[in-house]
Amino acid sequence: MFINGCKKSDLVPESTVAVKSYDFYATGGDRTNDNGFIIYCNEPFYIFGTLNNKIVKLNSDGQIEWQYYFKPVLINDTIYKYLNVLDIAQTNDGYIASVFQDSSNNSNFHFTSIKYIKFNLSGQIIIERVIDTGTLTNRGNILSLKNGDVLVFNNIISFDTTKFYIYRLSTDGNVLAKSNNHGYKSAVQQLINKMIEAPDGSFVFVGTYGSLVKYNFIGDNISFRRYYVPKSFSYVKNFTNIIATPDNNYLVTGFVNNGLFTTFQYDYVTLKIDQNLDSIFEKTSGTPKQDYCLSSLVTNDNNFALVGITNYASNPNEDYASSISLIKVDNNGNELYSKKLADGLSTKGLLVNQNPDNSFNILGSKLAYGSPGFNHTIFMHIQPE
Repeated sequence: MFINGCKKSDLVPESTVAVKSYDFYATGGDRTNDNGFIIYCNEPFYIFGTLNNKIVKLNSDGQIEWQYYFKPVLINDTIYKYLNVLDIAQTNDGYIASVFQDSSNNSNFHFTSIKYIKFNLSGQIIIERVIDTGTLTNRGNILSLKNGDVLVFNNIISFDTTKFYIYRLSTDGNVLAKSNNHGYKSAVQQLINKMIEAPDGSFVFVGTYGSLVKYNFIGDNISFRRYYVPKSFSYVKNFTNIIATPDNNYLVTGFVNNGLFTTFQYDYVTLKIDQNLDSIFEKTSGTPKQDYCLSSLVTNDNNFALVGITNYASNPNEDYASSISLIKVDNNGNELYSKKLADGLSTKGLLVNQNPDNSFNILGSKLAYGSPGFNHTIFMHIQPE
């Protein structure tokens, strides 16, 4: 079993896996209803000293359906526009993205804004609005709500203080409500990684250092309850994803340090919580080295698929070697099977989707020294057990 460590023979032969590779580097994205992915990428080259970004739509066969480029623009020979995609999600009629824009001049004076962009299903921009100005950002999330509204989360870190704003938008990008500036000082910098809408209309956020946060909009403000899983420097949790379960609870996934602070023995962590954010069960699994869960999915048979990284690669002597790992667990968090899917430099699984025939599509990324652009995105199609 995976919990006892993978052997070299556990690596699924590439000849049995359909693999596509692209010369751009996926940073993040979302699953799409056609069993593909909508992803945002950092291009492997620079223009005017700033990173070029784009959004790519992949179908269930890994074919590129469309691409949209955000290119930096030189204005009056002094000002550069820098566009960084923070998050993207699918809606019923297209895709929505939150984007951070930074324009600066030669005096290093910055003009910053957070933008909301909506694409149709063909990749054309139909709405583009600035929702706030004069703010920096370290992390952002966007969520399409059941009533058609949009929730945008902006996470800011400044020295030892973490701040965040939440914006509720109409579908055309008008700001309906903005939260107060929620800030707190901490010995560690806590970031929110993912959010989900609860049945009662509130929102649940998960993040670093075991953060579990539930918010409720009241008027134009937010009242909130904050929950933290107990932590110490020898038992650090980072939650990377949250999904709704078939029994009206939540599955929170990420990674946990089960060793001493200096050993960094990270394992997958699977935490099931109820609507009050109370724990139902918590399970860990991993190899003798480091394992990080980055994404999760409710499977067709109402179990769960987890995808991420394992540093227990086939060539343990290669620096920064890692593999994409796929683990399937049942509704009680018990492991059903595990697979290692690819080896390479800094290879990781970012997203997982499932087809009607129960096969999996996995989106990942890897370093590819010696190839154009160095960093690559990979798409894998594998059969289930």
